Amino acid sequence: MWLKIVKWAALAVGIIIAIGAIALLIMHAHYNRVINKELARIRAEGYPVTFSEINAFYPYPKGPNAASAYERAFNLLYNEYPKEMPVAGSGTLPPVGEPLPGEMRGMIRDFIEHNAAAISALRAASNIKECRYPVDFGAGFDAKMPHLGQLRCSARLLELAAIYDADAGRHAGAAEHFVSGIAVARSINHEPNVMSLLVGNSIYEISLEGLSYSMSLTQFDETALQSISDALRSEPPQDRLSHTLIAERCTGFNVWNHPEFIDGVMGKPLRMFCSFTGIRQRDQIFYLKTMRRLIEIAELPLPEQMAAAEEHDSETRRGFRSGLKIIVHKRITAICSLMLPAMKRVLDSNATCIARIRCAQAAVLIEKFRLDEQSLPTNLNELMPEYLSAIPIDPFSGKPVLYKKLDKGYVVYSVGGNLIDDGGVGRTPGLFNEDPDIIFQVIR
Repeated sequence: MWLKIVKWAALAVGIIIAIGAIALLIMHAHYNRVINKELARIRAEGYPVTFSEINAFYPYPKGPNAASAYERAFNLLYNEYPKEMPVAGSGTLPPVGEPLPGEMRGMIRDFIEHNAAAISALRAASNIKECRYPVDFGAGFDAKMPHLGQLRCSARLLELAAIYDADAGRHAGAAEHFVSGIAVARSINHEPNVMSLLVGNSIYEISLEGLSYSMSLTQFDETALQSISDALRSEPPQDRLSHTLIAERCTGFNVWNHPEFIDGVMGKPLRMFCSFTGIRQRDQIFYLKTMRRLIEIAELPLPEQMAAAEEHDSETRRGFRSGLKIIVHKRITAICSLMLPAMKRVLDSNATCIARIRCAQAAVLIEKFRLDEQSLPTNLNELMPEYLSAIPIDPFSGKPVLYKKLDKGYVVYSVGGNLIDDGGVGRTPGLFNEDPDIIFQVIR
């Protein structure tokens, strides 16, 4: 009797195991079909799926390549300076509108003189339109991108050179250094990598901070203002953000093909469990679906892009909490929960960069008005139609950027991501004020 029960129990267990195994096989087959269908769709659209395909997606220019000229400039960079050096070191520039102290001016002068050849080489490189640095994206996570750090160093050098010349009243030289700094940022506008986009945005910020300081120290003449205006007219291209996300989709999807990376995030036992149970495939499907939507959002014009990104970010976070019913712990969605929330910050960074540029565009035209009228405009409408056909649009609010006269000078600003007009109050050095206005100020 007991033997018969044991046999039937063993048979039942065997049947359950067989059914479970068949169910797993069917589930894996289904998930793989979904994934392969989406990958085929991506390839049909002409976009990369593997690391090696990113190289074809980002080809070298057929004509002159500015990367070679920039690399010559990098080799000439002199990066030895006192730790008190502002911008490049831990030192701090005086408040906007105040001249450089004598000791600081001498320190900056010595640094610039040591880098005279590098500055000349950067200026020459800025005249070459097309640029593609020799990055082998086929190397995947081992791809080397040393030029990013060198570009930041170059941008800081050019900012110091612009401020130094402006402090001495040499507005033509200051304008030339600024234009070279903007060209440094543009050299990676098309590089399909999240880090490249963020570094590029930081270089735009460095250059625009230098312009704010410079314009507060001296009155630029018509020629200098026109060259600055021409440099600012070319915003980062609309497809920069979408191309970055397209390449990032490829990177994120291939994370699961690198067990050493996954093990560092969730551990080998959990990785194996996710692969066996199909959670890995569900994670990949969710990632591909989310990235497709983010790429569609990136192709929207501002500010519609930011509104759609905010809504999608909320939906994604709800998905982590409740939408993925099979997932019982955040660590099991380690890849999606690690990578996807950062994408919203990438969109925010892109919009912030464009807001800074548009505020600077308006400020340059205000300086043209001041040069001609010997006074500041009461409002930006006074600049039309002689100085501009339309006031630059705030990429966050969708309304014209704001302008406020100060006791000494003025500020042009965007309301930023919180959509609240804080009266042109930007980030306070040394303090953290969340979502401040994005400002460009001239204190003169």
